[in-house]
Amino acid sequence: MLWLFILFLPSIIIHEGGHYVMGRLTGYKFVSFRIGSNTWVKQDGKLVRRKFKLAGTGGQCLLMPPESDTPEDVPFFWYNFGGGFFNLLTALICIPIGLLINNFWVSAPFLMFGIMGIMFGIMNLVPLSTTVSNDGMNILRMMRDKSLRTAFYNSMAVNGMQSEGAMLSDISERYFVLPEDASKDAVDMNMLLNAQRLEERFQFREADEMLSRFINDGSKVQLYISEAKCERMFCRMAHGADKSEIESLYDKEVKDYVKLTEKFFVTRRKLLYLYDLLYKEDREAAEKEYQKAVDMKGSYPNIGEYKTEMLILEHIRNEHGMK
Repeated sequence: MLWLFILFLPSIIIHEGGHYVMGRLTGYKFVSFRIGSNTWVKQDGKLVRRKFKLAGTGGQCLLMPPESDTPEDVPFFWYNFGGGFFNLLTALICIPIGLLINNFWVSAPFLMFGIMGIMFGIMNLVPLSTTVSNDGMNILRMMRDKSLRTAFYNSMAVNGMQSEGAMLSDISERYFVLPEDASKDAVDMNMLLNAQRLEERFQFREADEMLSRFINDGSKVQLYISEAKCERMFCRMAHGADKSEIESLYDKEVKDYVKLTEKFFVTRRKLLYLYDLLYKEDREAAEKEYQKAVDMKGSYPNIGEYKTEMLILEHIRNEHGMK
């Protein structure tokens, strides 16, 4: 049991390292590497450590796909397969070593590391969808649906450009559109990206309508639903929802998710700022949320996303005479 506890973190590192190695070998560029809440990201040509955490994940390696005019043809298999593949390779190396060593206390860590490699490999490569879709599910869906490969490409490319400091308004229109025959899953995946762009333009009513369609359509992974509900609540408040409507939107599920993510997501500070200002009518509490958002600047891993959220927050402050 002790070895299982000790080897859990190295297993995550190997998994994310597998994504990195196989992604780089197929033309992707480094964006960020996260273990727990510790995130290493390249900013201004230097590797820096930042803090971020995503519910339902122990780590994450984000890469930027190679530029292409045919995004559906950009390699996706090895980047997604690499994590579980490296865990299974670990098992293939460690279990035979453990079986060959006669001393139990020496063989135990090798056997445990191998067992954990098998567990991680199976959990990530057998298609499952819980809080987020695992690697196997991503591979299966994209193998079946080329428009989903385009949506995946768009999402990864936009994230990479934001990480380098670009705001959504700086990014070419082509990263926000899909083929006319795109599947429902691809349209859904692209919808959140376009809702963010509408918010950046202060088109809160239009963003609200898009997010409501996304939420009401069903069959999404829970993480995306929770994010969409938070953003819908913000947009609804931004274009004049009354208190009873805000109360109905801010249900236990949303409150729990906000509590889980507020420490790491600048967009949660934006939401809580407007909630304190309009629902609680507590300008002092709202200003505290604003200051918390300002204080995140030096530790936030995605520069472009931070700039977008602060632009929206400053717009809201101006509208309500908070400057």
